[in-house]
Amino acid sequence: MTAEEMKLAIMWHFYYGLHYPLVATEFTIGNYRADILAIGKIVVEVEIKRHLWEITQDLKKKPKHRWYLHDTYIYPDSAVRPSKFYFALPSSPKDIKEKYQKIIPKPYGLIIVKDDDFRPHCCEVVKRGRYIKSCNDASTQAFKEIMSRRLTAENIGLRLKLREKAKK
Repeated sequence: MTAEEMKLAIMWHFYYGLHYPLVATEFTIGNYRADILAIGKIVVEVEIKRHLWEITQDLKKKPKHRWYLHDTYIYPDSAVRPSKFYFALPSSPKDIKEKYQKIIPKPYGLIIVKDDDFRPHCCEVVKRGRYIKSCNDASTQAFKEIMSRRLTAENIGLRLKLREKAKK
């Protein structure tokens, strides 16, 4: 299963399965990019990984994890931080559930994506994420505004491409 297939499955899971009204991929927040961002009453970030060891590297290298877990790093755009964070892995050997408990920090969650034609039921939440910060309406609204601008720009770009294609 490719990372793109995993993104599709997780987007499907959040939009159709959990009824989040806004779901986007490659969403830029401040100085980093979220693989998937889902916005509803709360904001959920999902980071796609292909292997468990990638999670370990991510936790060591990315400053956002110091910010999410310990508030020891201040992002310039600190007003907009997701409410929950999940790592996502493709389905793998059965011992993955025991291994993740040692690697993934307490507030983070884990989603396992099964290769099952990208339906909502193909995502299994094996560890539920907890709040990494209190749910703040102003923060959620800021995410909604950023995502609305981005989705509008993408829509305009796609329509321009269709127009150019129609002219040819």
